[in-house]
Amino acid sequence: MELLVVVLIIGILAAVAVPQYQRAVRRSRFVEAISISRDVMQQQQLFKMANGTYAADFEELGFQPPVGWVIRADNRALFNTAKSMSLDIAQGTLSTLYWGWNLVSNKLAYQQYWDSPRMNCVAYEAGGQEARNFCASLGMTTRSTAFPYVYSNIH
Repeated sequence: MELLVVVLIIGILAAVAVPQYQRAVRRSRFVEAISISRDVMQQQQLFKMANGTYAADFEELGFQPPVGWVIRADNRALFNTAKSMSLDIAQGTLSTLYWGWNLVSNKLAYQQYWDSPRMNCVAYEAGGQEARNFCASLGMTTRSTAFPYVYSNIH
């Protein structure tokens, strides 16, 4: 009987702790995404001052990826499969620092713009309410009322 009570208590604690742990992991990955994107953005701004234009890819930029990150063969994206995250350069914006809760489909995106302090958190339909709650937890304001929901730090 005592063993049953212990197993029950452990089950209840696990039911509470695991979701909290998963949220903490997602938040830490998001913070890492923001940090890497700011590093790339600073290098892009220096590149533009020196060359009059932004670098088209990571090779031209001379960016060295952080440990655990790999530059894709076309030199236009970084990825970290262990963390289900990637970063792409496209059309004058740090297009998106995407990361999914699995490798099959992107459920959430972070966007940082080169010439603006604007940052977005985008919750895609595949992420459902959990993705929307995550973006809202960052203190950003919702900018749309249907999927994909866009949350922005610019009010």
